[in-house]
Amino acid sequence: GDGQLEAFVDQMVGNFSEGRSGGFFFTSADKRYLVKTLTSKEQRRLLKILPRYYEYLRSHPHSLLSRFYGCYSITMHGQTRCFAVMENIFHAADGPDLER
Repeated sequence: GDGQLEAFVDQMVGNFSEGRSGGFFFTSADKRYLVKTLTSKEQRRLLKILPRYYEYLRSHPHSLLSRFYGCYSITMHGQTRCFAVMENIFHAADGPDLER
C-alpha cells in the first residue's frame, strides 16, 4: 500500500548523495547497487568504452573494477536524465561472509 511506497522513497532519499562532479548518486535499499546520474557526454563516453570494458571483465573475472548493470536515459516533462546502475563495491565489505 501507500505506506510501503512511502517507506521505500524515504529509504532511497536517505541514501541519496551529491558526487564531486555535481552528479547525484544513491544506493538501492539493500545497498548492493549504485545509481549515478550522468551528463549526456559521460553517457556517450561510457557507451563507447563498454564493449572493451565488458571484454576486459570477461577475461579478468576477479578484477576489482565495479560492474555496470545498465546505462539508461529517461525523459519526463521534456527533460532527459541519464544514469548508470552499477555494483556497489563496498557492499561486500559489510557482508558477514567476507574472508579475512
